[in-house]
Amino acid sequence: MCAPSQCRIFVVPAHGYALDVTTAGRVRWQVPLGPAGSGLQVPPLAVGAVAVFAQGDVLYGLGLTGGHRLWSRAVSHGIAGMWRWRNLVVVLAQDGRSGQPPVLTGLDASTGQLRWTLPMGGDVDRPTPTADGGLAMAVARGDGVLEVVDLSSGRARWTLPVGSTGLLPMAVDGGDVLFAANSQLTSYDDRTGQVRWTEALRPWMWVDPSLQVSAGLAYLTGQVLHGAGGQGGEEVLGFSEAGGGV
Repeated sequence: MCAPSQCRIFVVPAHGYALDVTTAGRVRWQVPLGPAGSGLQVPPLAVGAVAVFAQGDVLYGLGLTGGHRLWSRAVSHGIAGMWRWRNLVVVLAQDGRSGQPPVLTGLDASTGQLRWTLPMGGDVDRPTPTADGGLAMAVARGDGVLEVVDLSSGRARWTLPVGSTGLLPMAVDGGDVLFAANSQLTSYDDRTGQVRWTEALRPWMWVDPSLQVSAGLAYLTGQVLHGAGGQGGEEVLGFSEAGGGV
């Protein structure tokens, strides 16, 4: 088996098979999967000696050594995301067309056995893993909440009302969860939800905003429209991650 830095795993949806390809472009193995189905195309994960693929509404666990199938598991509706934590693979099942509520599920990556499930109670937006085994997300529950779920147990670490969800920028770095909503950018402790700092944003109309963290700065980027005429352009704001401040 090649080291993670020497090979890459892929799913090819049109043909319904998985590939393990070295960085030199050599195909090590190719394994048929089921039909593509209606799920999103989610990148596969390597968890220990297992490669986990999502194809349509089915998960497949394949041995990294030769691609032999270890297990498969169907989910109730479309697979919208997968994350690994230690020996677990955590799956978000969410498909707005199905009418079924989103569910997070924790599975043993070696066997596919169920470890925990967590109904989300509303559509999930911008799920982003933290460095210490959490998953931060905005959830359209009530008037909208910001929530961090522990990936090892499926329990919510904390839940806070934010009054707005959907296409709002989020980023995580170190022990911070940064979330922009309601004309302000707020940094939360990812373990407790305690507010570390809040920075007011001018009440512009942000179009397709994004939030990134690098080298101690948080960058808020997007198309900004000023006033009723909608004049504006691309703008970037840089904030100190440690204490806020533009």
